[in-house]
Amino acid sequence: MIYLITGTVNQGKSARLLGIYQSLKIGNGIYNHKIYRGDTIVGQELIHLVTGESRLFSYREEYIHRDWDEECRYRSFSFSRAGLDFGREIIEKALDSAGGPIFLDEIGPLELEGEWFCEIFKRLLAAQVDAMKHFLSNIIYSFLIAFGIVTGTGVFAGIGAILNNHPPLRTMLNLAGSVKIWAVAAALGGTFSSFEIFEKGLFNGEIKSIVKQMAYILTALLGANLGYGLIRLIQWCGDPWTK
Repeated sequence: MIYLITGTVNQGKSARLLGIYQSLKIGNGIYNHKIYRGDTIVGQELIHLVTGESRLFSYREEYIHRDWDEECRYRSFSFSRAGLDFGREIIEKALDSAGGPIFLDEIGPLELEGEWFCEIFKRLLAAQVDAMKHFLSNIIYSFLIAFGIVTGTGVFAGIGAILNNHPPLRTMLNLAGSVKIWAVAAALGGTFSSFEIFEKGLFNGEIKSIVKQMAYILTALLGANLGYGLIRLIQWCGDPWTK
């Protein structure tokens, strides 16, 4: 999910973004802090939300330092190459780590023209698509792994029962029922990872992690029970031949 904070100049967008980060206490990114001389805005600096490290981002033309490394200009402001690189590096690392929400302050007219943080913003948009693809892939895996374990257990247990001269249909049903919970655990990658995600969600406020894990669990349960239902259907179809 992508949230946009919109508004006119000096309406408190950056302060709102900083407040959201401080309330969540998770995520990574940058926010834009204005530099004043008296009542006049003379420049901006980018501040890393996690470490508090900062870089000068822009200055009015009349306040530019002698050693200023200019990347570009917009109206009366000159923008620093080091500041832009600083912001890009933080967002790129946040995208690679995928450790919670990412905060980018700010998107303006030049980004809409393909400049500054435009490519970074495109990556943020693409990351949301990749995250959804990853989520759907895990849903499919959870269902099919649980389904396959239960049905595979039932089928091969039936083969073993035939070889041992035991009733195959009853053996298939009993063993398929006994492995349902283990099929769910295997589909989730082990029970401890699930507990860790729930703990992280409850105590760190990552509700999305809990919702995703619940979706995986429900899908795995559905796969396991449908697998068991298939074995019961095989037993039901085979009952007339065993009487």
